[in-house]
Amino acid sequence: MNKQQLISLLFILLATISGIFAWDFFSENKWINFVLFTIISIGCIVLAQISALSFVQKSEKILLAIQKKDFSLFPETEDNNLVDHAVKLYYQSKEEHLSYSSYKLLYEGILNQLEIGLMILSETDNKWEVFYVNPVFLEILKIPKYNSWELYESKIPDFYKIIEQTNYENSQEFFDISINENVRQSFSLRTKKVENVKNRFCIISLESLQKIIEQKEKLAWNNLMKVISHELLNTLTPVNSLIQNLEYIANQQVVGKEDQQEMKESLTVINSKSKQLLNFVDDYRQVAELPKPVFKIIALKTIVESALNFLKSEFDKSNITVSLLHWKIKEF
Repeated sequence: MNKQQLISLLFILLATISGIFAWDFFSENKWINFVLFTIISIGCIVLAQISALSFVQKSEKILLAIQKKDFSLFPETEDNNLVDHAVKLYYQSKEEHLSYSSYKLLYEGILNQLEIGLMILSETDNKWEVFYVNPVFLEILKIPKYNSWELYESKIPDFYKIIEQTNYENSQEFFDISINENVRQSFSLRTKKVENVKNRFCIISLESLQKIIEQKEKLAWNNLMKVISHELLNTLTPVNSLIQNLEYIANQQVVGKEDQQEMKESLTVINSKSKQLLNFVDDYRQVAELPKPVFKIIALKTIVESALNFLKSEFDKSNITVSLLHWKIKEF
């Protein structure tokens, strides 16, 4: 039993004793003594209640701070189980809140470094709000940051309409929109639905098709440079070694038969490697350049029928019916 509890029990005990004396004096009609001990008894009861409520108030203050995420307090433990448990819960919640803030800061830092536009919407009471948006997304669409998703409808109506049409489900779209009344640009749009028992999110990623093409071209160019560098090194390294060997033999005053044979073999290898390198350059030139057109007579009917078969699914979606007329092709 702690000190505070002993004090409360002492006040209750004094209140009980004072009440007994007050009743005794009341029986003997000693009114002055009766009033005095009655006041003492009531005072002890009030002090006992105040002593007990002080711990409850401290605990309520700590719990209210946890509820409102106010971690500016520095409560200390006392000799009371109620207050001690509240203090432990406070510091536990404070540590979890700091960890959550650190992880949130880290995740936002990572998402802000992405080269694609990213927006995350969260649904609350059947209403979508902006949970997160990175700077690249705002830069692509040339818009300010809003917390309300509905405000984007007036700024980028075409984009807003496309998202609405996806019903905030998983989808992938390619679309053209005009930004700030400029030339229409092509974008790749992906939406991803993420939900649990309590929350529902829609992750929107946006990327310029021109940027995607430029990245692919850069990657292809880098890969080509690696192939060319590898082929050149494989060819020129042994050639360089053979040339150094020939230079050493040529600087001798007397060239023996063995050296002459070695020179012939070295020249043969150099000639072979040179042809190999020329073939590689020629092959690369054929790939890099467009082939020369070959003119010949073809049947247009076959080409038209092939094109119509290729587009048949698109025609069916749009309820388009195509009729082919029979004609004769004049032979030359």
